[in-house]
Amino acid sequence: MVQAGGRTLLMVGTPKSAQAQRVVPLPPFLMSMLRARRGMGQAAGYIFSDASRAAEPRTMQRRFQRLAAALGIEGAHFHTLRHSFATRLLELGVDIKTVSALLGHRSVRTTLEFYAHSLLEQQRLAVGLLASGR
Repeated sequence: MVQAGGRTLLMVGTPKSAQAQRVVPLPPFLMSMLRARRGMGQAAGYIFSDASRAAEPRTMQRRFQRLAAALGIEGAHFHTLRHSFATRLLELGVDIKTVSALLGHRSVRTTLEFYAHSLLEQQRLAVGLLASGR
């Protein structure tokens, strides 16, 4: 997205880097949901769209904000989903290199700086493992 005269413009084209163009594995339940949505009046190639074009990013942000408010979730933004995805993978013990690749980062360092803050529970677990002699 690009700001132009106070408006956000959706830029459709190739990603900013070769690494950004990648295959993202999806779980079977999500693939089933996406297949079911195919052909339901959406613009070709877009998950969030109307019949003729990709959905406007601000529209998606407003919808997300309304849903979060209805669920009593405060301070969440659309990008929070990306952060939660990365944090949850790390909590589950997924290695940093895999998380970095899934996020499309060129360097693991980027992932470490922005997403891999050490969680208190993980710190407790690590100290517990050390104390148990494992």
